[in-house]
Amino acid sequence: MAKNDRKKKSTAKKNPAHAGQERRRRINEWMDLVGRVCEACGAGDLFDSLAEWERKYFEDARIPPIQLRKAAGHEIPGEVFARLDELFRKTIQEDVVKAPPTGKLVSLGELLRTEAALRGMYLHSQKSTTPRAARWVERLASLNMFLEDKVADAMSPMMRLWTLMCYYGATCGDMRRMMYPVKLQWESRTPEPSGIYQYFEISTLPAEHRVFQIGQQKRRAYRLFVQSVVKLKVYPAELSTQIIPGLEDQPERRLPVYVQEHVRLRMIERLDPLSEDEMDQLLGGTMMSPRTVPLRGGAFLIELQMYGCRLGYVVAEVVDDPGGPAGEAVLMRTFLFVTQSGTPEGDRFNERLRVGNEEKSYFRLDRLAPFMTTDLCQDAVFQEILRECGIGDLIEVVKINREVRSSLETRVGNAEDIRYLLNLDAPRLPSPPPGAASGSGSGAGSGAGSGSGRDILSGPAPGQSVPRLRILRLGRRRPITASVRRPRIPAPPSAVDPPALPPSQAPSFPGPRRLPRLPLFSHRVRALSLTDISQ
Repeated sequence: MAKNDRKKKSTAKKNPAHAGQERRRRINEWMDLVGRVCEACGAGDLFDSLAEWERKYFEDARIPPIQLRKAAGHEIPGEVFARLDELFRKTIQEDVVKAPPTGKLVSLGELLRTEAALRGMYLHSQKSTTPRAARWVERLASLNMFLEDKVADAMSPMMRLWTLMCYYGATCGDMRRMMYPVKLQWESRTPEPSGIYQYFEISTLPAEHRVFQIGQQKRRAYRLFVQSVVKLKVYPAELSTQIIPGLEDQPERRLPVYVQEHVRLRMIERLDPLSEDEMDQLLGGTMMSPRTVPLRGGAFLIELQMYGCRLGYVVAEVVDDPGGPAGEAVLMRTFLFVTQSGTPEGDRFNERLRVGNEEKSYFRLDRLAPFMTTDLCQDAVFQEILRECGIGDLIEVVKINREVRSSLETRVGNAEDIRYLLNLDAPRLPSPPPGAASGSGSGAGSGAGSGSGRDILSGPAPGQSVPRLRILRLGRRRPITASVRRPRIPAPPSAVDPPALPPSQAPSFPGPRRLPRLPLFSHRVRALSLTDISQ
């Protein structure tokens, strides 16, 4: 191809008339936007009668919509930035705020775009003594306090959006690989307050890994970072020795906190149906206002909260860290749900239900899923039991999550089945009077014991029918509601063959991890005697 035959670039300039029309169209859209916000703030009459200098002020104060940008020198993966940008645009377009003092609904993005122009008019009118300036100050005073975050019961629009962006950045990141802090930046286009343009900037923060030598074992861990939506920043977690059991008497030091991968795996397992993206946020929240509980062997528990309510504990210990600045570090080893054995509330829960780890695992009471997806926290008996054991916060956590996560479904009937199988509805036998012989109390059968709550499970009194659930494990017959061996009550001899058992129905709760020798019968079968299940 000849050199002169190549396609030449068009050097024709745009039509000045078309450029002017486009500029005027954008200015008209901007003025319509400012007028709608002024109408919502109670200053619509003032905007409809703008003076010449006021109209020119608002036209010159036009700024583009708020944006999300990449920080210079930081490589943000395309899929991460696309996800954050999608969440950002969806938030500013769909979220609405109540504009004071009228309380009319305004789009979050529209209010943030006009914020600088309206605050500039308010500050300029404060310096003037004319009656019209006084009216501008009167109409925009409530809005200015709202934008400056000086209203006690409301969060300013910018702080609200910044909080959401910090949360979105935390869910898109991973403390094992890379985190993405979100910061609020601004630039001044003019010396006037109306020339300040604010935008959000996303950057990167790499993970920190460490290998600890504990005895003959090597434990790999990564640094815990607090991705705070309160302080609106990301920073490495440290724990003061003043709140670590056994180190309170030493001079205060700030020990770095590291997390084993086992903690995250147990949280994903026991906090389902919460998303995996929320685990880092919950772990970092343990360092906001840390509360500890001592354990044997030098370990201790760190309380894990959600929405300000206790959700479980993280088991941690202090280990040697020769390469660290403090010489020691706090290592998080595993996570315990609030109803699990080993926590103060979980031990009280076991005593109240009179169950062990196997029975609690069978009914899945050692994880969040049944409380979140069934009617356990709506049942009056279970609510009383949870509050009695100090687990009342779990009811509030489930209530808030049901409001936030509308996709959660509630299976009805699970609480009733568990209450029946664990014999929680049966009344407790009264304690015998002082000096009475053991087993001679009214209503108690011979050999029933001291008449405490556990006597109901030891055996039914004559003339009573106490439902019990029995499961064969390894060829032995053991009540599921018992924590110790109970005396076997022989069934009366029967001259006829035992009747055929009805087909079992699927319970409303998930089945056990290991299948028993016999299926779990429904509550229609009151009791199974030894002769009924013998071959």
